[in-house]
Amino acid sequence: MEPLPRLASKRTVTSRFRALVYSVINGGFGSRAVRKTGRTEYIPSGATYVVWVEYFAEYEDDIPQSTSRIRERIKSYISSDPHLLDLLQYMARRGLLSETKFEKVQDLLRSELIGYRFIGRWDDGTATLIPVSDNAEADANQRDYAELNLYPKAAEHFRQSAEEIKAGHYRGSVAESISGVESVIKSLTKKPSVTLGDGLKLLAKDGDLNPALKAGLDKIYGWTNSPSGMRHALSDESKEITEAEARFMLSACLAFAAWLKRSFPEA
Repeated sequence: MEPLPRLASKRTVTSRFRALVYSVINGGFGSRAVRKTGRTEYIPSGATYVVWVEYFAEYEDDIPQSTSRIRERIKSYISSDPHLLDLLQYMARRGLLSETKFEKVQDLLRSELIGYRFIGRWDDGTATLIPVSDNAEADANQRDYAELNLYPKAAEHFRQSAEEIKAGHYRGSVAESISGVESVIKSLTKKPSVTLGDGLKLLAKDGDLNPALKAGLDKIYGWTNSPSGMRHALSDESKEITEAEARFMLSACLAFAAWLKRSFPEA
């Protein structure tokens, strides 16, 4: 029998992954010497300036002249797992990774079994690291996310859902995932104020929406919209949402949103 796919490591970044990623990104960091009227000035690279001033929020005058010192700062910063992942996402969103480097990082995440993958593109500011359990889940999420190219508001909800998971805000993640589906339904029905539940009724009336499928989706929506659900203030009846539930909802809602887009193209 074929073995089951190995699960990706949950949140751990291996030392091998860290070293390999550093070898991909370090070439963009450094400075070059320029002679001007009898003196030498050191000009930081574009990536160095953006990361130092905008990401680190430090003065440009404090950028080291030495390329080795700049790279030592980057190496020290990415010794923290959250810092490494956050910097990778920032660089991808700011266009500081070429397509080749972006794909190389994605390949390393896969080959080193790191529990994150990029969704979105390297060149339009949408690249987002989302938590995954295995390669099959990552591939499915990426395909479903790519289906939402015509629905930028929905795509933003799903990117925010991933950010909420990484921040440990699982209740907020579920709310964002549901909002992503709801955003697609608003577009399909041409009704900006319609709720997910009412939108499903409209789609069922005008299209081929299986009653059993609609009932299941209604129940999921009912769970998130109940007094103890995602869209109400916390109360004594509120139950803690787990990471597993948040990750399930992200994948399930991505799949549902992509299915709606394929099934109701003329709605």
